[in-house]
Amino acid sequence: MLKSKVQDYFSKENTALFFPETGETEQLAQEYLLLGGQRMRPLMSVLSYLAYSKNDDETILSSLSMIIECFHKASLIHDDIMDEADLRYKKATAHKEHGIPLAINLGDYLIGKGYQILSGLPVEDRLILKSLKKIALSHVKLTQGQGADILLNVQKNDLTTEKALRIFQLKTGEALKVALVLGAIIGGAAESEVQILEQFSDLFGIAYQIRDDLNEFEEHNPDEKVNDFPFLIALLNEHFSNQQNIPSENILINDKEFRKQIVANNLVLQAEEVLHEYVERCYSELDKLQNAKLRLSLYGVIGKLFKPINADE
Repeated sequence: MLKSKVQDYFSKENTALFFPETGETEQLAQEYLLLGGQRMRPLMSVLSYLAYSKNDDETILSSLSMIIECFHKASLIHDDIMDEADLRYKKATAHKEHGIPLAINLGDYLIGKGYQILSGLPVEDRLILKSLKKIALSHVKLTQGQGADILLNVQKNDLTTEKALRIFQLKTGEALKVALVLGAIIGGAAESEVQILEQFSDLFGIAYQIRDDLNEFEEHNPDEKVNDFPFLIALLNEHFSNQQNIPSENILINDKEFRKQIVANNLVLQAEEVLHEYVERCYSELDKLQNAKLRLSLYGVIGKLFKPINADE
């Protein structure tokens, strides 16, 4: 099974092959790469590569997985610092365990390591160059989205659904885009196929983040904060704007008052309608793919992730 194969790439022995040095930073990087997670992004990259390539070289598959996981773990380490999170995978976050300076450096190291592994892939130089250009652009866009997200802490009243969707596209869409596009390019996909995967990733990122808002709202976590629900904040702002009013400062600070307003104005249903729209657009974009193998695989991913909130597991 492909999922198990990708998981196996993150054994201690295999990971050590990509980190031959024995310094503290290298050892710490390996430690964080071995930490849990579903490995969804490496799986997407391998899936995309195998859909377009006739070559199932284990070196390439393993390298693609490691590249994507390096980028992913770096983003998690940096996100945890910015979010002041205490736990990740049920253990202390990097900055809590080792301090902020070392955690920042670790994230930076993993980003550099991802690019280093990519530059050494045993494929044509033109494919590496094309991949580097695409990934570097996504890296820039992701940081733009993260910056806009950070500013929401002081700009909640100004958040519109248009701004929220743009942030979702940049933050989450670009992360998936790197995985799918890297696999496709290295696998020899035509540019027309790559462009479809890019557009799909944008739509998927938006749908995923709206779904995340709705899931967290449904779970009613006792530690929740209003900032955990950016799309619902945007809908509430627009609801008040349509009434030529603005939500009081208390509503956007007090989680109980915020919940009360979301429920009273039926904004969960409105968010679900937007989610449904973007899920359908994901399917429509995939319909354009010429590669039936990848199209069907991504259909399955959408079907699994975007089941109705109250559906039986």
